Amino acid sequence: MRAAPVEPGKPPQVPVVPPFDEQIKEKDKDVLVWFCDTSPESGKVYRYRIRLKLVNPLLTYVNDVKDRDAASVPTLDTPWSEFSDPVSVPPTAEFFLTGSFPSKGQVMVTVFSTCLGQVVKQTVTVTPGQSIQTEASVDVSDPRKPTEKPIAMKVNFAAGAVVVGINFGKTILKGGVLAKTDEMLYLDSAGTLRSRLLEFDSQSDVYKKFNSQAPK
Repeated sequence: MRAAPVEPGKPPQVPVVPPFDEQIKEKDKDVLVWFCDTSPESGKVYRYRIRLKLVNPLLTYVNDVKDRDAASVPTLDTPWSEFSDPVSVPPTAEFFLTGSFPSKGQVMVTVFSTCLGQVVKQTVTVTPGQSIQTEASVDVSDPRKPTEKPIAMKVNFAAGAVVVGINFGKTILKGGVLAKTDEMLYLDSAGTLRSRLLEFDSQSDVYKKFNSQAPK
C-alpha cells in the first residue's frame, strides 16, 4: 500500500481508481482504493493500513444459498493491507530568521504558509516574549478560475513558536574563519528550546526554495 506524498504548495497526486466491481473480476489481484485522512497533525509522520468492510449481498437470502449461514453474516471483512510507506505532514507554517534591528532589539522573521495550495509569505518583527505569528491578506490564484486575476485571501501565519532571547553578534565558525551573526532563541510548539542563526537561515536552500514559490 502506498500513500500519496504531501509537498508544500502541491496537492497530492490522486491515482485513478477503477470501479471496484471491475477490479474483483480478477482473482488474487490487489484492489486499489482511495481514502482521505482528515485528522493528521502537523509535523508528524504516519503509516497506514486499511481493510474493506463489505455489505454481504446474500444477507437474508436464506432460500437462495446452499449454506444458510452465508445469508446470516451482515458484513464481510478483507484482510488488513500491508503498512504504507511513511507519510510526513509538513508544518502548517515554516519560518526563517531573515533580518535584524539591533537598535530596536528586534529581529525579522519570514513566515511561509499555504493558501489554496499555493505558498505564501509574510514578514514579522518580534522581540523576546512574542509569538511568531501574524494575520495578513494575500493575493492568490483561484484554482477554479486560473485565467482570472488573483483574489485576496486572509491567511494566519502562525509559526507555533515563541521568541525567548536574541543574541546580536553571536560568534560562529564559517569556512574556517570566525564571523559574527545574529541568533534567535525560541520555544517550538513542543516546548523545546531551539536556535536560528541569521547567516544560515537567510542563505539556506530551503528558504530560497520557499521564497521562489511564494508570489512577489
